[in-house]
Amino acid sequence: MRRQKCADGFQDMMSDENSPIIDFYPRDFALDMNGKKQDWEAVVKIPFINEERLLRAMAARDNRLTSEEKSRNTSGVLSTQFVYDESKEDTYPSSLSGFFPDIVKSHCAVTPFHLPTLGDGIELVLGLLDGVHLGASALSGFPSLETLPHQGALGYQGVNVFQADSRNQSMVITLTAKHDRGKTSDIAKQLLGKRSFHSWPYLHEGMVVAVSDDMFRYELQQIGRSTKVVSNPHNHFQAIAWKKAADNAEHHNAKRFAIIIGNVDIVLHIRPLKGLKRLDTGALVKDYEAPEKEIIQPLQLAVQQVTFEDERYLEKNAPPMAAEFPVGERVIFLGGMAYGTAAQVVSTTDTSLDISIAYFPSESKENAEFTRVVSRRAAGTYFPSHVLSRRLHMSALALSRITSTLLVLLEDGSKTNIGLSLKFEGKGLKVLGYSKRNDRGWEYSEKAARAIEKYKTAFPEPFSHLENRSSDIVTSAELCPTAEDPDKVIKEMKRWLKQEDLIDLETVSLFAEQLEKVCLLNS
Repeated sequence: MRRQKCADGFQDMMSDENSPIIDFYPRDFALDMNGKKQDWEAVVKIPFINEERLLRAMAARDNRLTSEEKSRNTSGVLSTQFVYDESKEDTYPSSLSGFFPDIVKSHCAVTPFHLPTLGDGIELVLGLLDGVHLGASALSGFPSLETLPHQGALGYQGVNVFQADSRNQSMVITLTAKHDRGKTSDIAKQLLGKRSFHSWPYLHEGMVVAVSDDMFRYELQQIGRSTKVVSNPHNHFQAIAWKKAADNAEHHNAKRFAIIIGNVDIVLHIRPLKGLKRLDTGALVKDYEAPEKEIIQPLQLAVQQVTFEDERYLEKNAPPMAAEFPVGERVIFLGGMAYGTAAQVVSTTDTSLDISIAYFPSESKENAEFTRVVSRRAAGTYFPSHVLSRRLHMSALALSRITSTLLVLLEDGSKTNIGLSLKFEGKGLKVLGYSKRNDRGWEYSEKAARAIEKYKTAFPEPFSHLENRSSDIVTSAELCPTAEDPDKVIKEMKRWLKQEDLIDLETVSLFAEQLEKVCLLNS
C-alpha cells in the first residue's frame, strides 16, 4: 500500500458530495457501545476502505503532486545504512532543508539497505515444523483446551470485561467430564503430596497439600516414620468461608472466562511451583511456594498428568564433583575458617575437593582497624521533631518545612530552594549525621539542631512566617513582608546555606547504617 499525501486539491475527495469515494468518509456513523459507558470506549462502525477504488479515484489527480511527493509515493529502497568510516569526510545533506543543517565532515559510508535474502539451502517452511506438539500434547505451560473434555457454544453469558457485562454473545466453554461425587477421603489419599496442574488451560505445576469439602479438610500428617491422611472438621466460620470460596471459584470462571464448571463440591489446596532449588549436595529439586501463597483449585479443573514436561523444571541429581568443580576453578570458600575467602580448586575426589586459599595477612589488620572506627564513632543524640521544635521555639509545621525542600517564588517568576533538605519522605532518603526516621517519625541530630538555630538567628523574619502560605507555593513577599526587597533576603539565605556547606548534603536510604565521611577521615 503506497503512502498518498493529502495536499490541497485532494481534501475535497473526502468532503465533496460528488466524490466517488465519499462513502469512505461518512459524517455520521454508529457507535457500538457493547456495554461501555463513554463514547470514546465504543467501537466506531465505519466502512472499510476499498484499496482499488481509492487508488483509481486518486490516479486522476496524481498530476497535481510535486516531483518530491511523487518520489515518496513510489516503492523501492526505503532504508539507508550508515557505517562508520574514519577515512570519509563527506557532507551529508539535510533531511529537511531549511530546518535542519547539513552534517559537515560526516565519517559515515552511506549505502541503501536491503533486507537480507534467503539462500545457501535456507528456505522458509510453510506451517509448523515437524515434531511440534499441539492440543493435549502441548508442552506444559502452553494453553490448550484439549487437556479437559469440553464443548463450546455461543451464548449470552454476560462475561464481565472492563467492569461491565457483555451484552452480546460469547463463546461459552462447558466442561463435559462427569465427576461422580466419590468420598473426599479417597480423593485425598490419591492426591495429597502429589503434584497437580492448575490454572487451566495454561497448566502450571503445583503440589497438593490439602483436599477439602464443605465439612472436612484432609491433610498429610507425619506419624513416626510414616505419613497418614487426617481429617479436620470445619468450625462454623470455616464452613462459611469454604462455601464462599467455592461459590466464588464457580462464579469467577463463569463471569470472567465464560467457563461453566458446574457445582464445586471438592477443592484442592495447591502450593504453586516456584522453581528449582539447589541442595548442599548439588542436586536440583523442585521448590514450592510458602503456605501463605496457597491457592484453591476446583477438582474438576485439575489436571494430574501432562504429555511433555517443562524442561526448565526437571529435577537433576548432583553432578560429579570433578564436573561441578574442575581443577583450576575459582571458588569462594564458605568454611568456618577464612569464611568468604577467594580460593582455587587444586584436585577433586568423588566426595571432596582440595583448594588453595588466597590469604592476605594485611586483611586482619584492616578489619581490626575498621572495627575500631565503628566502635569509637560518636553515636550522637537525636531529638524527635516535637522536642526540637520546642527547643528552637518553632512550630512543628515550621520545622517540617525548613528541614524539607522549601521552594520560594521570586518576583521575577523564578524559584529557589531555601530549605535544608534533610529529609525526603517520598523517596525514602535521609542525610547522614543530620536526620533519621523511625516508627515515631523524624528525628534530628545535635549538628542539625545547631544548624537550624544558627539559620533562624541569621534570618528571623522569614522563620517567623514559615507557616504563611496562601497558595501551593510560598512567595518571597509572604516570608519577608516588611523587607524593602524580599527577593534580596531570599537570595541572601541561599548564599548563607552555601557558605555553611548546607547545600547538596549526602543522602542515603532510610534503612542505611554507615559511617560518615568525617568519621572515617578523623579516624
